[in-house]
Amino acid sequence: MADWQRRSVLATGATLTAGGLLASLGSGTGSAEKTPLEEPKGWSSYAGNTGNTRFVSTKGGFGGPDLIDWQYSETGDAVATNEMVYLRTGAGVHGLDAATGECLWTCERIEAAGTPAVDNGTVFVAGSRLTAIDTDSGDVQWSKQLGDEVAISAPVAAFDSVYLTVDGTLYAFAADDGSLRWTCETVRVTPEHTDDDTDAVSYVFSTKPSTITAIDGSVIGLLDGRRSKGSIDADAVVAFDPLSGTTQRSAQLQAGDFGNGLAATDDALFIENIGEEGVTSLNGDTKKSERFISDALTTAAVGDRTVTRGRYELKMTGPESEWCKNGSHAYGPPAIIDDTVVVAHSNPGPSSPDEIVGYCLEDGCEEWCYTFDETQWNDGFNEECLVTEGAVYVDRDEGLTALCPRSERSQ
Repeated sequence: MADWQRRSVLATGATLTAGGLLASLGSGTGSAEKTPLEEPKGWSSYAGNTGNTRFVSTKGGFGGPDLIDWQYSETGDAVATNEMVYLRTGAGVHGLDAATGECLWTCERIEAAGTPAVDNGTVFVAGSRLTAIDTDSGDVQWSKQLGDEVAISAPVAAFDSVYLTVDGTLYAFAADDGSLRWTCETVRVTPEHTDDDTDAVSYVFSTKPSTITAIDGSVIGLLDGRRSKGSIDADAVVAFDPLSGTTQRSAQLQAGDFGNGLAATDDALFIENIGEEGVTSLNGDTKKSERFISDALTTAAVGDRTVTRGRYELKMTGPESEWCKNGSHAYGPPAIIDDTVVVAHSNPGPSSPDEIVGYCLEDGCEEWCYTFDETQWNDGFNEECLVTEGAVYVDRDEGLTALCPRSERSQ
């Protein structure tokens, strides 16, 4: 990475309150208009979309699955559109027909690791290299060396760019040819208790998978206090103009608060606590700028409502309604499709069935449930569901498994 030009960026102004940060996102620097985001279709990246919100919308609604459509013999980290599934398995990527599960192409020996991102006809996968793959043919379009044994985040494809952190530095590559648009090595943030820039602390970026998010007008990054130089007792967040890399705003979290990942909507920013104690929610209303959701490890969000999975419960937290379902290690990471929360469910014990359940986002009522014939999970805690307009994908012993409604199968 030494051959790439790096620069440090001084965050504009003093640290903001949580509400001030969110209210400013997308405002840009010296511009009255924010850069619009063309959201990729389907489950397009590590946590569902560029905002890491595990949310997918549909045109005609989603009916609960009632049959196994197909199974592929391998498992791994996947993203999916309505037409294709892109499975990172081993050091390569497999392109599967979403309708049949047939492998249409493989792209092997590209040093791939982690979850890909797909956007505008290209699959991007990181590892020791960042590789762009044509979605139709599986051919490599371009590849950039990142380094051996580097710590990297999952790639986020947005604004005709690919964003990821590598060993604490944020990079923005052009999606079409891999050229470097801009990079940021450190961000200086002024602590909340002072307006004196001389007290600013210098942060590097987190390399957790969900470190980077993109919403209209901004790319938002999680800053890692423990990896940074000096004594820093909290992580921070920073927003950039997605095209120029100019810092828009930054904010330090409360003392002792260290993040494990970010999720962002246009209304709120959610920070998962690295101690797995809960999720901090920051919104654009300065009167209600911050709230803490306890026993929350994984976040799904739409608007200002969030569904969190903890060790002991699955719950929805919103400004006007809430609901909670108890069960120790019973629920997997939540996904939201339209107004339905989709989770894997299985209580610990060999007699508990493996289920995929759909709950109403508004009130938590069960809308549908698919029960597998065989019990394979010790519990549902680590079982993740990927959702698209026509299917739910989950790993089974037989391999990646696609579930769909009969109406989809008959089309």
